[in-house]
Amino acid sequence: MNLSDGQDGTLYHVGRVRPEPDNLLQSPAQVRTLMFMQIAKLPFKFAIVVVFIWSISMLFALPANAAEPEYAFHKHRLCKPCAMPGIPVALPRQGMVFARSALMSDSTWWYLVDIQQGVVIQLRVRVDTSTPKQSAVEQVSRHVSESDLLEIAKLTNRIWSSEKMLPTRVVPDIAWDLWLFDSDEVRRDFGPGLPDGLAGEAEQLLQRLVDGR
Repeated sequence: MNLSDGQDGTLYHVGRVRPEPDNLLQSPAQVRTLMFMQIAKLPFKFAIVVVFIWSISMLFALPANAAEPEYAFHKHRLCKPCAMPGIPVALPRQGMVFARSALMSDSTWWYLVDIQQGVVIQLRVRVDTSTPKQSAVEQVSRHVSESDLLEIAKLTNRIWSSEKMLPTRVVPDIAWDLWLFDSDEVRRDFGPGLPDGLAGEAEQLLQRLVDGR
């Protein structure tokens, strides 16, 4: 996995438009599509030779390549326009943000994982209805190992590929929110009660990473 510093330090608030990415890395599926489009332009006999050589080379691919998670080429439930999390830290260009709140509480728990930066952050943010600005009461940051980043990437790909709203278990007085970010693409799932299914897996994974387990 190639990890690069794509963070520009900008603080995004609810309703703010995210900037266009400077450079987008093409997914393996996109690379294969572009390659076959170029092969299709070649003379038939030459194209057959190229495809044959490419097929043989795939047989001898390094085992490490198999560990790289397949990119979610088809993303579902994209949020445009999307209400962004109003938290006092910069949002990731590629990653996940999860929030858990209680109706009778004056604070919200936030979890943020930045795949490019390789960091996970836990925040307890105090909600002040008199101002849109929120302040962090507690904050914990930890670096994430490459194996954990692969696990995060696999989970986010599964969520991106889900065509339906992620399920929830209805419980009174609490709610959750989940955002996925990939450059200018955003997906948002939410619900009353406790997150279930993939959303529940996301919360458990983020809590484990923050705890350092």
